[in-house]
Amino acid sequence: MNLGAIWKTDWFIGSMLTILCLFTLQHETSPLSYLENSIYDTSTQHQASTMNDAIAIINIHQTSLIQNQLTAKQALVFIINALTPANTRFVAITDLTIDSKGTSISSDDTKLTHAIQHAGNIVLPIHFDLSTDNTLVINTISPQLKSLALQHAAPQPVHLDNPVHAVHIHTDTQHMIQAAAGIGHTNIITDADGITRHASLTMLYGQAYFPSLPLILAANALNISRSDIRINMDNSI
Repeated sequence: MNLGAIWKTDWFIGSMLTILCLFTLQHETSPLSYLENSIYDTSTQHQASTMNDAIAIINIHQTSLIQNQLTAKQALVFIINALTPANTRFVAITDLTIDSKGTSISSDDTKLTHAIQHAGNIVLPIHFDLSTDNTLVINTISPQLKSLALQHAAPQPVHLDNPVHAVHIHTDTQHMIQAAAGIGHTNIITDADGITRHASLTMLYGQAYFPSLPLILAANALNISRSDIRINMDNSI
């Protein structure tokens, strides 16, 4: 028997496919998707990325807030006021649900809104609840919110799953939106195995397309205005 040719036999191929199918069923994904994800995961683990020196990340640590007797929003006001005279191109805030208690606007909210408006270069986060079956839900949105959406989007072919549809927007920060230079959604979408491998660059809500925070930051870094962004679903941005 030619052992070198075993891998070519029907029983060997059938056994391997059976093992592959059983293994991937445990991960609730198709064999091809599992292989694709495995290759992607392996390649990304071996890719080294370096931080751009022009980018600064400021983390508001709970311990430092306690030591300085500040709320997170008070710390944001201090940081924004310090960065404004330094001619920072733009500042992105990734979480504004901190310190939120109820729906009333606190004095911290008012001061933060004034700091955002005065700076003129602040990009705020927004967060959506997503449709479980990715179907379009018609929602009424405020003119202020709609003015910060992307203005140019090609019609969506009916067979596409893009874009991701949102059914509700969290309103914790809507009183600050009008003062912002831009907004971007912070929704993270995971695959069936719980790992995040892709990002939704746009979100459809109330028949308006909203950019992700990474997309609007990349556009700002390339000096591309929101009005110049063009969307071709499942093709290009």
